[in-house]
Amino acid sequence: MEGAWEAIYSPEDADKVPADKRLRIVFKGEWTATFQGQRLLTMAKIKLDPTKSPKRIWHEGDHPTQGIYEVNGDGLRLSVAPLTAEFPTEFGAEKSEFRRLIGDVEQELLKELKHQSQRPTAKEKPANIKTP
Repeated sequence: MEGAWEAIYSPEDADKVPADKRLRIVFKGEWTATFQGQRLLTMAKIKLDPTKSPKRIWHEGDHPTQGIYEVNGDGLRLSVAPLTAEFPTEFGAEKSEFRRLIGDVEQELLKELKHQSQRPTAKEKPANIKTP
C-alpha cells in the first residue's frame, strides 16, 4: 500500500481533469496525505490491519475515519466512513479507484509527505493543511 496513488477517472472525464487537479493519495509508514496535483490538502496518521478480510484502515486527525482497503497489483480500492458511522464492509466500486504512480511524481509526493511529517507540529496538523 505504501507509495503514491492517483484517482482513476472515467474516459469521458480523464481529459477534463488536468494533472494539477487530479486527486492523489500517498501512504508512507504511519502517515497518509491527500494531494490535488502536487498541492497538499490533508494529512493524517493511519493505522492498518492487514490481517482482517477485507483489510482495515483508520485515519486519525480532525475528521477521523475507519474503513477497508484492497491492493490488487497497481490498483487500490478504499471504502471509508466517519468513526460515528457503521464500519464499511463492502466497496462501492467493483474496479480499482486509484492507480499506483511511479517515477518522479511518486518521489516528489513521498518527499513532501516525509517533509511535512517531520515538522515539529506534525503530530497536531501541518501548517499548510486545509481542513474541510
